Amino acid sequence: MSVTTDFDFADRVRAINASAIRQALKNAGPTTISFAGGLPDPALFDVEGLAHASRLALDDRLAFQYSQTEGVPRLREQLAALLAQRGARVDTDGLIVTTGAMQGIHLIAQILLNPGDSVAVERPTFLTALQTFNLHEARVLEVSGDRFGMLPEALESVLRKQRVKLVYVVPNFNRRGDAVRAPPAAA
Repeated sequence: MSVTTDFDFADRVRAINASAIRQALKNAGPTTISFAGGLPDPALFDVEGLAHASRLALDDRLAFQYSQTEGVPRLREQLAALLAQRGARVDTDGLIVTTGAMQGIHLIAQILLNPGDSVAVERPTFLTALQTFNLHEARVLEVSGDRFGMLPEALESVLRKQRVKLVYVVPNFNRRGDAVRAPPAAA
């Protein structure tokens, strides 16, 4: 879909194509599970858990108030404590709560990428991440992978040939064979 307008959009915006995911979701019916859109089976939603968490959050009227850009301090403190239980040392000031993966990817691209910078991505990868890197005028370099993700030797080959500013991987799930990555073996 294209829109004709006399408005003077930025050049990078004019180059944006329609979202393939949005189109796939428009074409999906109620009985369709769209792997293109990354839609989980609704039966897997923890409705009771989400309702309970929502009630707890809504008991605090400050939940409706604007807060710090990095996220509500109490939530960031709880996230830091959870990560500490899992062995990560994270200072609350080092956490930013986003509204989803795309906001996080966009922020990283906005902070790190200049036009022409190279981003290495595993092939295949998250389509909307590719759109974000293209919006920031980065050169996308595809790196081969297997059912567990990016092949280290393939990445090493790319890094020998190109200056890469960012490497983007999907850290825990890969659609090639629906493999879920195991944690690294203990040394």
